[in-house]
Amino acid sequence: LAVMFADLRGSTELAATMSPSAYMRLLNTYYGIAGHAIQAHGGIVDKYLGDGVLALFLQGYCNDEPATTAVESALRILDQVADHRDLPAEQRPLPVGIGIHYGEAYVGIVGQAGQPTDFTALGDAVNVAERVSSAAAAGELLVSDTAAQRLRQLPEGAERRELTLKGVAQPVTAWSVMGRAAAPVAGSAPKDG
Repeated sequence: LAVMFADLRGSTELAATMSPSAYMRLLNTYYGIAGHAIQAHGGIVDKYLGDGVLALFLQGYCNDEPATTAVESALRILDQVADHRDLPAEQRPLPVGIGIHYGEAYVGIVGQAGQPTDFTALGDAVNVAERVSSAAAAGELLVSDTAAQRLRQLPEGAERRELTLKGVAQPVTAWSVMGRAAAPVAGSAPKDG
């Protein structure tokens, strides 16, 4: 499967400038944008995590190859948070960073028998996806090389980056794609030919 984490950057500072109800409306708009983009491509919204979204793209459930549908969903999210009509003008573009990784994971029900349970994905692929996402700047999509190898082609303008991720033993190669309204990431290397 492909795993995607999409997180709102600077949400603590953002929440401090808004009333709780205004912040809730902003998050609900963001969740709607992300959820619609994910589901439109056959992905599953696993859960909303405070200011983030965890999505799963499973072989056989997606409209296409899981990594491809994850990237298409992510690009759609970045496009829509740049100018979505339900976002106040002063909050556009909404600062979202996205990470995608591909690998094997346990997908199913977790929890103790007789207690509340949860549907989720567990394993190294999920952990690496979260770490890749944490390295993404506002307006940036980072696609691990493992996920990128599943694509027919990299998105236009993709640049190679080497990531040192907390808790991951080896550096991870990723491909950076910037959303329309984002500034370039400092230190990005040109795409290999």
